[in-house]
Amino acid sequence: MGDTIAGADYAVLEDSVGGLFVDLIGKVKLPTADEDECLGTGKTDYSAQVDVAKSFGLVTGFATLGWKKFGDPSGSDFDDPIFASLGFAIPVFARTSAGASYDWRQKVVSTGDPIKELTLFLTHKLNQHWKFQLYAVKGFSDASPDGEAGLLFSHTF
Repeated sequence: MGDTIAGADYAVLEDSVGGLFVDLIGKVKLPTADEDECLGTGKTDYSAQVDVAKSFGLVTGFATLGWKKFGDPSGSDFDDPIFASLGFAIPVFARTSAGASYDWRQKVVSTGDPIKELTLFLTHKLNQHWKFQLYAVKGFSDASPDGEAGLLFSHTF
């Protein structure tokens, strides 16, 4: 098992201004991964971000701007990077949407590279509270994976 991430989201604007949504989000990465298996750093990380989304007919555009505070394992001195993303989603079936996003993050060590990734996704809302998402990622820097795929389940309260 990897690290555990807990987050909280506050909706500043919720479709009250011409289809504009603005959320403030805070996250904490708890070090639950096995350091001996190189699955985590053993340190707690924190992040804060602003998410903005706007509908343009059937297409929803979205953007993120944030900052991350990395916990520094012994012998490490990580930079605390700014990160951003830009993307869109379109409905493809009832309760199902597809989209793409481009993600960027400043380098974390002076000799490293920034993250540059393109993500394609398919999201399906099971009901008002539960959804799942299939995704595939293509990396464009040495700090990004060559490729990645996954499945996310999320619950909204």
